[in-house]
Amino acid sequence: MSICQNMISDFLYGTGRRDDEGYELYDASDLETGLQYAEDLIGDGYIKEPFHGYNLKEFVKWCRRVLARNTKKI
Repeated sequence: MSICQNMISDFLYGTGRRDDEGYELYDASDLETGLQYAEDLIGDGYIKEPFHGYNLKEFVKWCRRVLARNTKKI
């Protein structure tokens, strides 16, 4: 499973979901993959992501919040 590094950067540093020209750097499928990745690691007993060291529970909350914000009907 490959996790989007642009999404990780946005989570860690708030770099944003779009580039300077407005193109989307990651989408809902990336968020869903990241969510599954984090939940799998949590299920295996991890608290922190092994490569970047971020808090997995905080990442799960962030992914769910971003997904919910992007699936709301206007």
